[in-house]
Amino acid sequence: MDTPVQEKHIYEYFFWSVLLKGLISLGEVVAGIVVLFMPPAAITGWVLSLVGDELAEISGDFISGQLASLAQQFAVASTTFIAVYLLSRGLIKLLLVWALLKNQ
Repeated sequence: MDTPVQEKHIYEYFFWSVLLKGLISLGEVVAGIVVLFMPPAAITGWVLSLVGDELAEISGDFISGQLASLAQQFAVASTTFIAVYLLSRGLIKLLLVWALLKNQ
């Protein structure tokens, strides 16, 4: 049986982990909104500016090369899918976090 102090610590861990999950979900909602209203060319340019220096330094960098390749294939249809995915996932998780914190 847990002592009251142990139960308090467990509750605190639960509270902070759920709150962190809520912040991550809020970030997903914000990212979904940004992707929805940002033109694909701007997103492609942003990604290429991030990985351009790495590709110049290390021509065989796998991660930078893959990001650059994905950014160049970025299209309007994929932008809509990504935005809807991020928004729906973030909103569902925010609702779950709200429900968990409401029923403490």
